[in-house]
Amino acid sequence: MIFNSLFFQILLAGLAIAIAIVYVNPSFKNIGDLQFAIAEYKKERDNVAKFNTDLRDLAKKINSISEADQQALLKYMPDTVDEVSVSRDIFNISLMSGVVMNDISVSDGATNNRNNNPVEEVVDPADQHKTPPVPHAFSASVTGEYEDIKNFLLLLEESNYPLEIRNLSISSSNGGSNQESSTLSNNNDLSAEVEIVTYSRI
Repeated sequence: MIFNSLFFQILLAGLAIAIAIVYVNPSFKNIGDLQFAIAEYKKERDNVAKFNTDLRDLAKKINSISEADQQALLKYMPDTVDEVSVSRDIFNISLMSGVVMNDISVSDGATNNRNNNPVEEVVDPADQHKTPPVPHAFSASVTGEYEDIKNFLLLLEESNYPLEIRNLSISSSNGGSNQESSTLSNNNDLSAEVEIVTYSRI
């Protein structure tokens, strides 16, 4: 019979191979892509859940600070900020950490607008804790090895001022092609641009 012929059996085998290539193989690939997408979704969902948990923990810590402690913080916070003194102390911190201070300046718009008012503002001591701290920003440019820059940031965090590192940009300091400058600088040197913010009560 024709169904038992060798030609028909070869035809069936070829048809089976064609079906496997055209339909079965893409289906397996689609299943694999779907499984990978599901795994990525689960991973990102876990990350979001962890972030939400950490955020709730931080919110609990903030809410757990009593009003008396908040008033105590404002009590020991300086009334005003001497920009020259803060700049000098940041420079001294750079010397202690081993980095080279290239530049330090008061950021534009960092000065308290109320300080520019010729009429002195009188604040009721009972309402001082209700007034948010006034930020004063400084921009610093330093150069040094990775460990020195890391130590500089650590010393800023541990200083007596309520300093906050708001922005940080680190890049290689050997981007130029000048042979003399590359000879004088360490191959491991990095450049860091740091925006540092401190606070006062008024």
